[in-house]
Amino acid sequence: MKRTFKVLFMISALTSLLQASPLKSDEYVMFLPSIAYIKNDQLHVEINVWIYEKESRPGFNTVLSKYLGIKRSQLPKDQLDYFNQQTALFKVDSERNKSFNVQFADGTIKTLSKSDRAGRSHNLFTFSLAEMPQLMAQNHIHFTIENDERAQGFALYSEDRGYLIISDIDDTIKDSSVLDTKTLLRNTFLYPPKIAPNMPELFQQFQRDLPSPLFAYVSSSPIQLMPTLSQFIDDHYPKGLLKLRQSTAWDQVIASKSESIAHKTSSITQLLEAYPNKKLILLGDSGENDPEIYLDLHRTYPDRIEAIYIRNVTNEAKDSPRYQDFPHDQLTIIHP
Repeated sequence: MKRTFKVLFMISALTSLLQASPLKSDEYVMFLPSIAYIKNDQLHVEINVWIYEKESRPGFNTVLSKYLGIKRSQLPKDQLDYFNQQTALFKVDSERNKSFNVQFADGTIKTLSKSDRAGRSHNLFTFSLAEMPQLMAQNHIHFTIENDERAQGFALYSEDRGYLIISDIDDTIKDSSVLDTKTLLRNTFLYPPKIAPNMPELFQQFQRDLPSPLFAYVSSSPIQLMPTLSQFIDDHYPKGLLKLRQSTAWDQVIASKSESIAHKTSSITQLLEAYPNKKLILLGDSGENDPEIYLDLHRTYPDRIEAIYIRNVTNEAKDSPRYQDFPHDQLTIIHP
């Protein structure tokens, strides 16, 4: 009898764990920037979310402050406010097995898949081409949580022609000092992002001169930095897609080499598959793995890549061994 009860209890617990639960009032939703595209005569719309719950974690700021070598009591008020803003999303719990409905501009309701252990839910919905005019406004397909205004999101639509401009963020479009871990973390948590000199002008040139440009900013920074990086890009660069790594701990803000390569490669490959007819321009820096990632992409898609820009933060010449296998007529080294 006891054994039967134990088995039934375990089945009940497992069933409860596997079933999706609705959002609670103290849970938050972040809609991550996503894309919409036409394939097989249908409109495909991605919706990706992060679901989390805020926690107090009083010791978090103390540990991080000690690592950074700062005393919060001695920080100016504006810098302390920025520190608290930047650390807020590192003090949350990602919510698993959450599901809810989203509503589109034309009233269509879709149910999202259950969130995984990282609080992420990845979805792809299809619509007929006849539904596009009711769904889209200025190349954006907007959606919100059904009967809930706590979060709104959008998918950015682009035609499958023209150019896909893919750029790294740290030390490419913003100065970050990636080569020095502690300096990078201090810059991340204490100071607003700084523009990389001359890079906004280059992007404005792309936006002005290239047909149907779609900008995608692919970084191995975690999604806790999404609000800050989104605002930075909106202020200084063309609007576009922002693809960051999943949520992580503060001491893992800097991805390992393998994590960075895996995240960037999969993100870029997904974009190339969604837009098979767009030409490709790649921008990165020499501080980490961008040259190696872009060289692998060039070997896989030699006919699609038109230009590669590498911002030289390591003082390597264009004829260094690292760049020997690049097509030199397509490679531009940018000196800060």
